[in-house]
Amino acid sequence: MKTIIVYPHKGIGNINFGMTRNEVEQIISPKHYGEQSINDGIYIQYSDYHITYKDNVVNEIYFTKQDDFIVLLNNIDLFHTKAEEIFDAFKRISDYDCDCEDEYLSWTYYFKDLGMSLWRESAYHPKLLNEKWFQELIDQQEENLEYEQRFWYFNQICLMNSVIDKPMKRIKHHSEPIMISPTIKTPSQEDLEKIKLKYKLL
Repeated sequence: MKTIIVYPHKGIGNINFGMTRNEVEQIISPKHYGEQSINDGIYIQYSDYHITYKDNVVNEIYFTKQDDFIVLLNNIDLFHTKAEEIFDAFKRISDYDCDCEDEYLSWTYYFKDLGMSLWRESAYHPKLLNEKWFQELIDQQEENLEYEQRFWYFNQICLMNSVIDKPMKRIKHHSEPIMISPTIKTPSQEDLEKIKLKYKLL
């Protein structure tokens, strides 16, 4: 596995703030899978990194979880350590914001003093096992628990060269209680006969 170090206010791995696009593409493959204009910059999706350039220099650096990479900050593995453990560690050293009233069930966390955000596709915490709707979800199919536990970990880190002052909107719950499908009743022979008569079926 390759190890990449996160340097707050500097960069991720060999990609640093202030580098030009040409300098970045001398380090990583210039091949990219998407390019779009955003605000006053340009966002490019390379194979490993996603980078936003502003005035042709690196302004934001994204790195998404990959099987063959370990990404470390303060010796914490950002993609293989449980989200609440990372949150508890970094909130001690940085002001933070998140997008859920229950801080342990947020999808996005922003650590202002580190200039870093961490994101996961959904949220899992063992406290969900006490929720009736979550219990019903697991009762439907045992594999659902394993699937949900994938969201115990972060999927993406973003290091930013500018401070976000606008607070996040905190919602009550990301995961709304899931509606359980009602049990389907198999019609009796009598029911079938009534249906045939009603719709004039042969």
